[in-house]
Amino acid sequence: VSSSQSESFLLKVSGVTGAQVNNIISSGGSVQAAFGRAIALDSSGNVYLTGAYGGGTTAFGACSLPANAINTCMFVAKFDANLNCQWVANGGNASAAGYSDGTGIAVDSSGTYCYVTANFNGTANFGSSISVTDTKSTPAGWGQLNDYLIVKLLASAGTPVWAVKGTGAASGGASSDDEMQALAVGPDGNPCITGFIHPNAPYQYVNEG
Repeated sequence: VSSSQSESFLLKVSGVTGAQVNNIISSGGSVQAAFGRAIALDSSGNVYLTGAYGGGTTAFGACSLPANAINTCMFVAKFDANLNCQWVANGGNASAAGYSDGTGIAVDSSGTYCYVTANFNGTANFGSSISVTDTKSTPAGWGQLNDYLIVKLLASAGTPVWAVKGTGAASGGASSDDEMQALAVGPDGNPCITGFIHPNAPYQYVNEG
């Protein structure tokens, strides 16, 4: 695996010997960057990847993500057991100040749904019907604060089912900063997320909204 700029990669090794079995690396322009953050596998050996990209287009083999010249934008990709890309999806930012970064991913036990968590601010769009907007304020002395995001997608095609986010509706919530780190799905099909609330934010608060 090699690249002249920051690229996302997958590397598969033998569980018996540790020898490399296969790999794939994203490809983009000279100013493009992509980062893999988390992976998950289903019972058929398919691989699911999330992370972020920005600065231009990004491709995994035959699967291409749209140009994202200004902002960092989360992506989700599915690969078969041989690391051939099956589909890609992204949380395209509608706001010039928008940001999203996929940090955790899991697949339910049936392999029907894929769940992703991310840090985001601004607006994140998933297709034409799923859109969420962050309501965090920007207190004096702070940059833009982040909120959490959870997205449910069909594992077969990457089609979004729903997206939920944190809220600033309660007192102080709009000035908190919650950062997601990981996601898992239980046998009941319910996703759980974990992360941290920034201790130096004006308020420490997390809730769904």
